Amino acid sequence: MTSTLVTTRCPAKVNLTFQIVGLLPDGYHEVKTLMQAVSLEDELAFQFSPGSGQVTFSSVDSSFESSFPVDDSNLIVKAIRKFQNRVPSSSSENIDIRIKKRIPIGAGLAGGSSNAAAALVALNHRCGETLSPAELTAIGAALGADVPFCLMGATAIGVNRGDVLAAVDCKPEFTLLLAKPRKLSISTPWAFQEFDKLVLEKRDEASTVSDTTERCAAAIVTGTAPCIAPYLVNDLEEPVFHHFEELNKIRCKLEDFGALRARLTGSGPTLYGLFESVHDAENAKTMLDEFQTAQAQAVSPGGNNKTASSSESTYPLDSWVVQSVQLGARVV
Repeated sequence: MTSTLVTTRCPAKVNLTFQIVGLLPDGYHEVKTLMQAVSLEDELAFQFSPGSGQVTFSSVDSSFESSFPVDDSNLIVKAIRKFQNRVPSSSSENIDIRIKKRIPIGAGLAGGSSNAAAALVALNHRCGETLSPAELTAIGAALGADVPFCLMGATAIGVNRGDVLAAVDCKPEFTLLLAKPRKLSISTPWAFQEFDKLVLEKRDEASTVSDTTERCAAAIVTGTAPCIAPYLVNDLEEPVFHHFEELNKIRCKLEDFGALRARLTGSGPTLYGLFESVHDAENAKTMLDEFQTAQAQAVSPGGNNKTASSSESTYPLDSWVVQSVQLGARVV
């Protein structure tokens, strides 16, 4: 048996809407969300060679400060083991993995789930598409709520835990500016717990969640960015912004710099702004970068103003101009 290389790409995910319906019988939160794949992608190369099923990482090309685990705690390894349990014959090869990491870690952009989806796609390709898309999705759902969407990609409404999907036929391409605080991460379970305390416990039992997600999906099928903007919503913003006021200031800056609307994606900490054109988003990125430089100078020992205004953001940011894509994890 000869060595075989399978190269995959997998896009990041943005939650254009994120509505919390209530609690499921198993204690998880029931959500309703409109998810969109975007052009910020990781590339994973899987080298298959004769062996006993050993999984190694030979290289991780990443500019992020966050550490990337290269042991069995990595969701990629968990995905491979799940696949091997389902298809025992796939355990007869060693797998060496090389990664070009472009989706930031711990950003709320489903980077880990996207990588797991890429691993499932790679193994299924290597095994001659042994598993159907539905079977692959079932494995993905056991790994995490975002993995099914990362397999499917494109545009979809997610219900239940966000893992039960309905595709949305999104033909227009639209542009987003992503902004992630470099040194901040937010625990998703913590965000849900805070939502329960601040919001869910105060809801009237007779109240119902609005149909904003469905309205956004309808707008996204044929509408332009201004048609989509009014329906962007995230129920986790209230508890997250309550504890991290700087994030709301960044959101406001994105709108000051031309975003039609800016929102938190998932539990954050990444925010996104919706723009009418790539040109507008690039201009906003330039203004955001200049603003960050000015802020850094203001608080540095050599700055002219060592007491930056408390109304301004001081988080160092990474930012990307991205576009919507109708793709998921795939072999290239």
